[in-house]
Amino acid sequence: MPTSPLPQVAPPAGAPAPAPARPGGAEPVGERPGAQLTAVWDGAVRVHGQRLFLVFGNSADEANEWTFAQFDMLTGLTARRMAERGVRPGSTVRAALFNSPELLLCWLAAARLGARFELIDPNALTPEPAVPGALIVAGRGPGRPGAAAYPGANVLEVNEDFAGMLAGSPLFGAQELTSAQAARLTGAAGPSPAPTASGAPVPPSTPVPASAPGRRWLLSKPLWKSAGLEDCLVPAIAAGRATALAALFDPARTAQQAALLGADRVHLTALAAQRIIAEAPAPDPGAGVALVWVRDAICAREQAELARIFALPVDRVLSGPPAAAPPAAPAAD
Repeated sequence: MPTSPLPQVAPPAGAPAPAPARPGGAEPVGERPGAQLTAVWDGAVRVHGQRLFLVFGNSADEANEWTFAQFDMLTGLTARRMAERGVRPGSTVRAALFNSPELLLCWLAAARLGARFELIDPNALTPEPAVPGALIVAGRGPGRPGAAAYPGANVLEVNEDFAGMLAGSPLFGAQELTSAQAARLTGAAGPSPAPTASGAPVPPSTPVPASAPGRRWLLSKPLWKSAGLEDCLVPAIAAGRATALAALFDPARTAQQAALLGADRVHLTALAAQRIIAEAPAPDPGAGVALVWVRDAICAREQAELARIFALPVDRVLSGPPAAAPPAAPAAD
């Protein structure tokens, strides 16, 4: 797998320049974990705070949205909650989560705290090897083992859906959002630092339809086994663009998911592409997909099949890792 493209992504104006990368590795010399991601994120919030950051679609085809500034405030709350659970610079945060806004909050909050972030299999029936002192964030709900899968570990259970972004979420702590017990953070909001006192207000609103598309990537393959964070989210953050995240990968409805969430670009792995081809959905030119990128190499037949399914010219189906397919990078296309 290619190394993270983070060192090659220029932070927005005003963000600190990243430290030089260590030869042969993704970690910069003398820099704590997450420092580059935090620099890119903080710069994007300063410059693009009012812009849409994330559109999330759940399994019931309901969509919700957050701006950069709104998500930054929730990241601050999540970081404080993690710190209360013992996360410090150099700690490890392991997320056993499916695609959800909470997964992204944990990713950004761990970086803000200088902690290492790892995605682990949320389907695992046996616990992953223990990491001393690690905080495990696990999904809970029907069919999910939650904390029971990690006996004796420091586990924080979350919902993996819109409920995880409500007042009283396990990621925030009930005492911090008591003035907005039923509020969702959606719609417009200006830049706001993380609250430092209990009872900090959160602007209430309701779910809204996905905004109009425009160079927005759809990520539907489970992030824990794809490179969507590095391939698409980091460059999109640096460019101040929104990302569409689907809770579930549905091979027969990927084009429809893109339309629902206002995405005009689709990020796939080779395995995901093969599953879409096997489902053989009817072409949907009305979905508005303008580009498909398969980050692994695929054959010419598979490229042609994807072009047919997404109603695209063959040259708009690209394959290969970032270094082999620069036109597919969100920051450049």
